Amino acid sequence: MAASAALVAESLYEASTKAATSDRNNAPDRAAIIALLQRAAEYQVKCNPRSVRGWTRLADVAEAQGDHDAQRSAALRALAADETFELDPLRRLPDSARNSLHRQANK
Repeated sequence: MAASAALVAESLYEASTKAATSDRNNAPDRAAIIALLQRAAEYQVKCNPRSVRGWTRLADVAEAQGDHDAQRSAALRALAADETFELDPLRRLPDSARNSLHRQANK
């Protein structure tokens, strides 16, 4: 189940990225995609509380919605989850993603 949620979240994330860079007249489509992305990411972290990508997506969704408290909370959870993989560098976030989370956590 968690793998399915991750796959759905990944697809929605790609769609939201494309919607953000395409025609601005499709704002309702973007809002619907963000809502679906939030639900998929919430389910992903419910199934796997250590899901770095799930928490990162929730931080991105909260940022897009202007919810700074939720953004900060999700970014801190993503960073904490990432720290659990300290001994496995292949599973750690790249520095650029970690820096982005630090920025979101300090807003």
